[in-house]
Amino acid sequence: MSDNKDKTLEKQKEERRKYIVKVYKEVVSEMKRLPVYQDFLDYDISRDSIRRVFGGIENLHEDIRDTDGKFLDKHFSSVDRIFSEEKSVKNSGKSLYVITTAVAGAKIHKGFLKTIDKYCKENNGQIVIMPAESITNSFEKKTAVFPKEFNDPKYLFVTDTAPLNNNISLCSIQVSAKQIKPITGLSRLGSREGSYVFASPKQFLEYVPSGNKRGKNYSIMTPGACTLPDYYSEVFVSKRLSYIADHDHTIGAIIVEIEDENIFHFRQIQCDIDGSFIDLGKKYSPTDRTKKVSVNAIMGDLHGVNADVDAINVFSDLFSKMDVNSLYLHDIFDGYSISHHVTTIAERASRSGKGLSNLIEELQKTFDLVDNISKKTKAKDVYIVKSNHDEFLDRYLKDGRYISDPENHLASLKIATSLFEKGDVLAKGFEVSGKEIPSNWHFLQRDDTSMIADVECGSHGDLGLNGAKPSLNGLEKIYGNCVIGHNHTAAIQRGVFRVGTLSNLNMGYNRGPSSWTQTCCLIYDNGQRQLINNVNGKCSLL
Repeated sequence: MSDNKDKTLEKQKEERRKYIVKVYKEVVSEMKRLPVYQDFLDYDISRDSIRRVFGGIENLHEDIRDTDGKFLDKHFSSVDRIFSEEKSVKNSGKSLYVITTAVAGAKIHKGFLKTIDKYCKENNGQIVIMPAESITNSFEKKTAVFPKEFNDPKYLFVTDTAPLNNNISLCSIQVSAKQIKPITGLSRLGSREGSYVFASPKQFLEYVPSGNKRGKNYSIMTPGACTLPDYYSEVFVSKRLSYIADHDHTIGAIIVEIEDENIFHFRQIQCDIDGSFIDLGKKYSPTDRTKKVSVNAIMGDLHGVNADVDAINVFSDLFSKMDVNSLYLHDIFDGYSISHHVTTIAERASRSGKGLSNLIEELQKTFDLVDNISKKTKAKDVYIVKSNHDEFLDRYLKDGRYISDPENHLASLKIATSLFEKGDVLAKGFEVSGKEIPSNWHFLQRDDTSMIADVECGSHGDLGLNGAKPSLNGLEKIYGNCVIGHNHTAAIQRGVFRVGTLSNLNMGYNRGPSSWTQTCCLIYDNGQRQLINNVNGKCSLL
């Protein structure tokens, strides 16, 4: 009697096992991912039922892999198989790489991958996929799978640290796809060993000074993903992270161009719903022909008489080849002649001896600089973003310091009337210096907003929340998506993009290690953005 009962129970367990396996395969075939407990509830299979038969969902995955690996191979790329393929970045024979992330267990964005493939064919590039840990620690449990499309040899998977040249590498450190700030704790690697790209479905960028080597900085960055967001969690305490991960997920990539063994260029891309993206003013689409589109350019802080004219010409030449709708300029005026930071007689005498103490001359040189940029880029509209250095003139006049400044006294009296009138103080200064302001110049004030798509472009980034010192976290809370300046060091934190400077990299007051970069931003009418860097007089090899 006991034997019959045992046989009956064993038979029931085997039938239950077969039914669970059948449902498992149906879910895989339909969802194109490994099932979770929640998927079985619609089939009247509880979590406890799976645990009684298999010991848990992880054991179920292993059982399917051991008993019917061909079924999984039909629907997925096995992480073990892909990782063992002998493919090398250095052996690819390419100098342009489109680097993106694939999250284990997630579906691909077919339109984006198709567009990347088209882009690489047109520009002789190589698609590089960096795998990221899934939400279930699938690498450790050896259940990581990827869409079968990645079996195509045109995709180069990178799992070991792979150098692209002497100064940039793809890093094998596994970062969780749900980590809120994936570059946390990694900056000290770049400061010693060069720039790194880390796998993550978010876009981040941080620069790290290279000791006292002025102008040579290392960067750490994450590219965004080519897989769709899928961060569902059955664990209640993980639902918050899942929601945040879904919100921050960016379908995008980093384009890296290798110039030689030491020099490289890079920029970000993001994609539209259909998978199209824009790079350097050209729109690439999965179905349509590549075409030029209009751009909007946000230049790094200019700083007038202390501008790096050579760097400005590099960007102006690039933008002159594009259809520039709007040009945004930050810190156009340096205030070198009337700076409140100059407190010693020796420094005043030094500036006077160099012919840099005359306010009118500084205003004229600043106007000519902006005018030349405007004409060269053929920008339809020029927006002068109210910035802290531009307000040096306001402060000089309000403090009445011109009273003890004979050289600039008369001119200051004429400009000071603007403090009691409607209008911009700096614009009044240009007029007093004998310059006529073009009709397409727009002087933004502190409370003005200037939006492109859903991106705020009218803030300099020097004012934080409720008077606090600004930070990327604070500015993200205030504006969400924005492009700012002020810090002189380019950065990306999710929707916050920060340009660098177009001033001289040695301004006297930035002694010691410096992370300043000469970086501008291209923003397109759909809100996609790219940071473009000046590296030895070049922005790109294309």
